Amino acid sequence: MAKTYFFLGSVRTHPEDEMRISNGKDYAVAGGSKAEHEKAIEIVQEVSKEFRKDPPQTPGEERMIMLDVMKRVR
Repeated sequence: MAKTYFFLGSVRTHPEDEMRISNGKDYAVAGGSKAEHEKAIEIVQEVSKEFRKDPPQTPGEERMIMLDVMKRVR
């Protein structure tokens, strides 16, 4: 049986900002300024793409993929 993944990102939102919520096939991102929200979406989309391309077998591989994506998406 294959593992399934769902990513949930939450970004701090200033009280005066509008609440942003974005959902994709396998992710949800809530909060943040427009720029932070868009960056969080880009990160979870990249992680999702990497997980689909080569599914990690261990928690260590999951962390390694996430850290690699974080370095690339700066």
